[in-house]
Amino acid sequence: MSTGMYEKLLRPAQSPEDANDQALADNIVKRVQNLDVLTERSLLSEQMKHSNMWNLGDAVYGSFRHAADYNQIRGIAAGARFTKHCRFDNHATVFGVEFSDDDAPATPELVHITFDPTAVPDATGAGHGVLFMNCTFRRQSSSSPQHVYLESGAKAIFVGCVFLGRPDTTGDVINNAGGAPKATYVQAIGCLNGTGNSIGTHVTPTGVLTIS
Repeated sequence: MSTGMYEKLLRPAQSPEDANDQALADNIVKRVQNLDVLTERSLLSEQMKHSNMWNLGDAVYGSFRHAADYNQIRGIAAGARFTKHCRFDNHATVFGVEFSDDDAPATPELVHITFDPTAVPDATGAGHGVLFMNCTFRRQSSSSPQHVYLESGAKAIFVGCVFLGRPDTTGDVINNAGGAPKATYVQAIGCLNGTGNSIGTHVTPTGVLTIS
């Protein structure tokens, strides 16, 4: 005969402290689940035509080529990183992640930003724009000095970003193919350049610190 019913009756009542601890643990689990953090090596697949959003944890994630408008990539834990080439074919914002060439040292750049082929060149507002905040870009010594490449007319703002790595060759860390006429299209604000190379011949720097 089952004794389950009697075990329930004889089980001591949960103390108020235990009940509070359990409620707190349940609340923590619920909050973590609500963060909707992608698991390691996940691909940042675009499910919508615009405004896709991804929360990243302490893990390596797959490279991507994004075409949707106004995507958001957010590292909500230290250590969120991409170790292969990534490409933006539209506007986006990126917060608190690292781009490196750990798994693809031969790649010409860590990040590629394209110009909108349907836009009228030099028209007001033309060109894809990407905002990077508190991101790290890191290259190996045997890699290209180029961390970010922007096609002519593409735009980017780097705020509080760090550029690391001491490549054996010289060159611009941020390569703006638009040249001097489009130097204002690429802004580096409050960044740290630890590469030994120029942050960018055709980049507008504000408060950029260079360290050796």
